[in-house]
Amino acid sequence: MQHLLDWRDLRIALALARHVSLGEAGRALRLDPTTISRRITALEATVGGALFVRDAEGWRLTEAGRRVVEAAGRMATEVRELARDLEAASERAVGTVRLTTLDYIASSFLAPKLPLLRERHPELVLDLRCTEQVLDLTAGQADVALRVIRPTEAGMRVRRLAQVPLGLYGLRSYVERHGLDPLPPAAEADLVMLGPPDSRLPEMRWMRALVPRGRVAAATGSVPTSYALVRAGVGLGVLTLAAAEGHPELVRLDRDAPPLERALWRVVPEALADAPKIRAVVDWLDEIAEAALDQPLA
Repeated sequence: MQHLLDWRDLRIALALARHVSLGEAGRALRLDPTTISRRITALEATVGGALFVRDAEGWRLTEAGRRVVEAAGRMATEVRELARDLEAASERAVGTVRLTTLDYIASSFLAPKLPLLRERHPELVLDLRCTEQVLDLTAGQADVALRVIRPTEAGMRVRRLAQVPLGLYGLRSYVERHGLDPLPPAAEADLVMLGPPDSRLPEMRWMRALVPRGRVAAATGSVPTSYALVRAGVGLGVLTLAAAEGHPELVRLDRDAPPLERALWRVVPEALADAPKIRAVVDWLDEIAEAALDQPLA
């Protein structure tokens, strides 16, 4: 054998052995009979011997032809199996997905439901980037984001997953000592700020409107730390309603004020949204958000 075998010719030999007729083999491969005959002749020249003999019943394999066709059949089977494996792999959620969000959302909303994602996609790794900063998805700093600030970037798929109800809370002993329940119109109190002392977050502006003579006692960029400061009696602060549940030592003070809610937004770059591993995480987020509709987010 002086030359490498051409897989296209082997496919033609397989079809001719199966159909026994140039016309039938041609229809199966969408080739004309002349092309089938020419390629068989070329294959026989390559192997150095006849692969078929023609009789009254059609084209029959020689012994050499039988060996070639059997080997080609095994090759075809392996190629089909490889194609199926590659197709399955392309649809599997495999690899790492970087999800950025606030630490309290990760701990209270995502962590309890992470076993569900692991059960469905054991080859998927969720890399939680918990930060108060808004990471740049366009620059590749993360793959998916859960934000409480409405996204403005172009080229993103955005969905509002939930509304997070908030309230103004204080430690009961602090509230009673300062006569803050009910909250007087010109209330004076120490405040726990989320962000810098002059934070302009909507919930901080809302708190200042309720406590116009408030004094900043502490400021932190960490939501859990701000919660801890309120529970320690440092001052009043904004908590989610769910976070305050189970803490009878806390008193809600905004009962007569217009309610405050923050939306939770799911953000994914358009360029990544259809990748299997990204779809797996997005579907999981949407599912647990639907399940949590009747349970306020902590």
